Amino acid sequence: MKSFIRLALISITAVFAIYLFAGQTQTQTPTPDQQVKTETTAKTSAEVAPENILLAEIDENNITGADFNRYLALFKNGDQKHSGTPALRERQLKNLINRTLLLDEAAKLGYFKDDKLKKHSSLNTSEHETIVLRQFLTDKISRPATIDDADLNTYLETHPQIEPEQAREQLTSKRQQQLFQKMMHDLKKEHNIVIHHENLTKF
Repeated sequence: MKSFIRLALISITAVFAIYLFAGQTQTQTPTPDQQVKTETTAKTSAEVAPENILLAEIDENNITGADFNRYLALFKNGDQKHSGTPALRERQLKNLINRTLLLDEAAKLGYFKDDKLKKHSSLNTSEHETIVLRQFLTDKISRPATIDDADLNTYLETHPQIEPEQAREQLTSKRQQQLFQKMMHDLKKEHNIVIHHENLTKF
């Protein structure tokens, strides 16, 4: 069962790596009140345990160090070992924000109520989320990114050196990226996102 979850996670990473795991999160400029809150957070964070430090806010919901560590644990055999790099830390946090927005949207659309999840009752919350996220992205991105013969032939005319199968893969990947980018852009417009960059140094 664990291998199934790892495979699901790898599938998501492979298809949507450029956007889902590239940190393409745009944050709004903090208001004066948020700036004051950020300064206060920076002054007090040294007195707070790392797992309780405020790293980001999505509307009224907080992302803390504990949330961030749980996210990194999903990649404990991968990029967690490199997570000390400041630039990578920030990218990982933005990835977590992306994941949070996607899971929230999936929940609104009823994906967590799917009867198929009952077959995996022994899984923990993160594993359930991975299954839901994979299905959600498959429905909203992979399936709509179908390339028809007309599109393929047009592409081959301008790329005669490419084999048809390779051309279809390239077109499919490009369309998936476009669909995903638009979906994330639309989701982010619906939320107020604030990142406390100064607190990432605590990890």
